[in-house]
Amino acid sequence: VDSKGLLEALQKTVDQFHEQSDMDISLNYDIVNIPLSPQEEIHLLQIIREALSNIHRHAQATLAGVEISLNNSKISVNIWDNGKGLPEPVTKRGHFGISIMAERAMSLGTEIHLTTRGELGTLVSFEFTH
Repeated sequence: VDSKGLLEALQKTVDQFHEQSDMDISLNYDIVNIPLSPQEEIHLLQIIREALSNIHRHAQATLAGVEISLNNSKISVNIWDNGKGLPEPVTKRGHFGISIMAERAMSLGTEIHLTTRGELGTLVSFEFTH
């Protein structure tokens, strides 16, 4: 993350995936006054990039969103789409992108949760203590 900050890096990422996919992607960043460490910023950014990449490559989605907020003194992150959902059962084995996200989440002291929302797509979520 460069000197312009995490929010700008996230906006550039969202814009990049919008251009590549023509998918509408919203960004809701509600932690403006909460400084993150450089490691937290890079892991957060890379998890979001990997999730958006997976959505772009696999989900056949037309809408996606990234939401980052403070929830009970934890940073809460949700990345969602309106695509075809995940194959059942979803395991980290054999899914390189999911493994990468899981490893980065572990570095933040948390776990990635993948939820198929039926006809509504997929939700990737995690929380970590800052």
